[in-house]
Amino acid sequence: MSYDLNRKVAKDIKGVPGGYAIGYDPGNDDIYFGGHDGIYKYNFFTKSAEFFAEEGKSIWGLFIRNNFYYIDYPMQKLHVYIDDKFVKVAEAVNIEIDNFFVTKQKDIYFSNKTALYKVDKITRSTIVLDDDIAVRQIVDDSYGDIYICGSNGIYVEDKSYTRVKRLAEMENVFGMTFDENDHIIYSDKYAIYRLFPSNNNGILNKTCSFRQTLAGFQAFLETIIDMQIRLLFLLITSTSCIQKESCDRLKIGENWYEREILVSDLGRPYNLNIHKATNTLFFSYTQPETYSDVDFQLAYYNLDSNDYHNIIGIRGGCAVAIDQASDVIYLGGSEGIYKYNMLTRLADVYKEDGVNIWSLFYRRNLFYISYPDQRLYMEFDGTFVSVKEFNDIEIDHFHINNDNDIYFSNKTGLYKTNNSAKNIEVVNDLILVRQIVEDVDENLYVCSNLGLYLVRKHGIERISDIKNVHGLTFDRDNNYILSDEKNIMKLIYSKSGCMVVDNNRHW
Repeated sequence: MSYDLNRKVAKDIKGVPGGYAIGYDPGNDDIYFGGHDGIYKYNFFTKSAEFFAEEGKSIWGLFIRNNFYYIDYPMQKLHVYIDDKFVKVAEAVNIEIDNFFVTKQKDIYFSNKTALYKVDKITRSTIVLDDDIAVRQIVDDSYGDIYICGSNGIYVEDKSYTRVKRLAEMENVFGMTFDENDHIIYSDKYAIYRLFPSNNNGILNKTCSFRQTLAGFQAFLETIIDMQIRLLFLLITSTSCIQKESCDRLKIGENWYEREILVSDLGRPYNLNIHKATNTLFFSYTQPETYSDVDFQLAYYNLDSNDYHNIIGIRGGCAVAIDQASDVIYLGGSEGIYKYNMLTRLADVYKEDGVNIWSLFYRRNLFYISYPDQRLYMEFDGTFVSVKEFNDIEIDHFHINNDNDIYFSNKTGLYKTNNSAKNIEVVNDLILVRQIVEDVDENLYVCSNLGLYLVRKHGIERISDIKNVHGLTFDRDNNYILSDEKNIMKLIYSKSGCMVVDNNRHW
C-alpha cells in the first residue's frame, strides 16, 4: 500500500504476491518490493509493480544503499546484487539476519533473534549493541543518527558509549521512518502515525512515575490512515521524579526472591535444563568476548555438589533435552545429536550426523529443530521424519504439555495448537520467546525479552517484568533457575521485599 502524505490518499499496490518488503533506491529514485515470488520494481507511470529478479524466492527484507541487498525467507540469508545477479554476502553466509542497514558512512547494522549488532567500517569487527531488544526496523534521519524500532519502544544509538538508549517507551511498535522534514512516522497494530513538535508544556503530569519525560520534547500524534484526529503524545524515557532505593531482590508473582549466583562470567547462557535424578543443570553458552553466532559450548553444573564441567566432543553444542523417565540426556550441536554419559562424561554420537541442531525437546518422542531452516523433526520407528503439520512453519522453540497442547514460537510470536484442533492460535505476537519450560508441578512458563510469563488456560500472564532473562528452568525442589547475559542464578524465597518496585530495572 502507498500513502500520499500531502494529499492524504492511500492506494493498494497490485501485482506483488505476498508483498512484504520495501526498498528505496535514493540514487535512481526507484522503489522495489519483495513478496513470496521474487523482487518487483514499481512503475510510477503505470502505477503498478513489474517483475525484477529472483523468481520463486520468498523475500523477507530489502535494503538499497550503494548496493542492492535482500534477505530471503525462511533461511534469513543476506544477498547482494553484483554483475547483474544476486549472490550471498560472503561475510554473512553463516549468520541469520532479520534486519539489515548500511549508513551513508558505510557502518553496517543488523539484527537477528540473538541481538542487535554493528560492524565497524574501519576495523570490520562486529560488536553487540544490545541483546534485549526485539528489533523490528533500523532507520536513520537526515542527520545520520541511527534509530531502532523495537517492540517496546524507539531507541537511538549512543555512539559515544557503543550502545543504544530508549527515547520512547511505547508498546506494540511495528515500524518507523522519517518524512522529508524529519518528523517521526511510526506504526502500531492499529494504525500509522506522524509526530509533530508541540509547544504545549502545561499538561505535563508531575506525579511520581516509574517513567520520565524526555526534557522539552512532546509531540502531537496524527493518525495517518485509520484516524483523522490529533492526539497529544508524550515521549517517554528512563528517569524518575523520585530517587529510588537500591534493591537486589526479585519479585515473581506475589513473592520475593534473593539471588544465589551459581555460575558467572558466561556469555548469554541459554537452554537451561535440569537432570532431576542428579539435580544437574545442563546449559549452553558463548564466549563473552566474542559472542559468536556459531561458537556455542555445552556445560553442566551440579546443584548439590557444585561440580562444574564443560562438555567436550560436541562442536557448536547448543541444544539439550532430557528423557527423565529413562534417564537419557540428549545433546545437540552443529554436527548432529549425541547421548551424554554422566559416568564417563563423554558424549556419544546418536543420530542425524552432519545435521545442524538448533533445539531439542523430549516428551514420549525426541524432537529437534534444524538450523538455519528452523524445521521440526520427530523420531519415529528409529528414524527422524519431518513433522508434516509444521512443514511450512519456521520454529525456534517447541513444547508439548501433558494435555498434548503444543506451544511453539518464532520471530513473529508465540502460538498454540493441539492434536485435535486444526487451527493455530496466536498467544502473543509481541514477545520474543527465549525458552518454554515446565516446573515440577507441570505449570508452563515462557521466558521472553519482556519478562517471565505463566501460561493460563486462555492466554499468558506476565508474572515478572525483568527484561534480560535468557533462560529458565526449575531444579528438583522446584526452585527457579534463571540466567541473564553473564550469570546463572538460583532464586531463594525471601520473606521481605523491596520498598519500591522499579519496573525499569533489569536485574
